[in-house]
Amino acid sequence: MKLIARDAYVMPRGEMAKGSISRRSVAALQSQPKEFILWDSSLKGFGVRVSPTGRKTYLFQYRSPKLTKKRTVPPRKVTLGSADALTPEKARESAKKLAIAVAQGIDPVEAEKENINQLKLERDARERAAHEANTRTLDALKDPFLEHVRVAASASHQFCEATLRLHILPILGELRIEDLTKSEVNRILSQLSVEQTALRRNVFAVLRWMASWAVDTL
Repeated sequence: MKLIARDAYVMPRGEMAKGSISRRSVAALQSQPKEFILWDSSLKGFGVRVSPTGRKTYLFQYRSPKLTKKRTVPPRKVTLGSADALTPEKARESAKKLAIAVAQGIDPVEAEKENINQLKLERDARERAAHEANTRTLDALKDPFLEHVRVAASASHQFCEATLRLHILPILGELRIEDLTKSEVNRILSQLSVEQTALRRNVFAVLRWMASWAVDTL
């Protein structure tokens, strides 16, 4: 057994290095031709890995609670952080939390995977919702609606296009079609003078037509 730091030992090849992981012992660890791990003598599974280049990394090793009977399955290692950025005390705290999780039957690696997958699902759902919201605004629906008008009632195409472009979209273009409520219709009609009876009627007709088309199509 070769002593290389106070409370830290490197055992001969094929044996385990074991000692107390502290600031002094970690600082005194020297690199070897091959990577080795100093395992903490008081917290099972807590260790510091030393690479041949001298890089020191804290880790926690455990056997999955779901695979405890399968001794041929290799233990799993969780990297806690570099010794350059993480103190032994902080690393030990993280290792203790993982040890508690394992004792409770939780596999930290699997739990992290599930967490990442859940976050991805939530992010994808937000992106889909945002995309759907962007594709359901009056601005976004203008072209497909006008195409419907061109096919269903070509004589009204120019009238609808002009009404949308001049009177509706400048005010309600960013509004989602499902948010086209009576109050929103009144808001746009209030922008037109009472004397513009025909225009007010036309704006209302186009909005009602577009809303009806959206209900049947989207």
